[in-house]
Amino acid sequence: MMSCLGVHFALTESEVQALLEFEDEQDRLDHIQEVIEEDYLSNQRELCAESDKAWDAIHRALGDGEMSFAG
Repeated sequence: MMSCLGVHFALTESEVQALLEFEDEQDRLDHIQEVIEEDYLSNQRELCAESDKAWDAIHRALGDGEMSFAG
């Protein structure tokens, strides 16, 4: 399994809606990496938090213990 580093963003309602409108998961991921991540890490650092590898445990603790987009 590849190791991934986590970063969390305080998204606006319109950003959330835009992400939900993507039907293709790869298109959604591309948008996150190319638009949201670029903007937040360059211009809005106060609205993001890097969690290194702890994101996996955080996601599972807040969700149902499984890895899925829905939680």
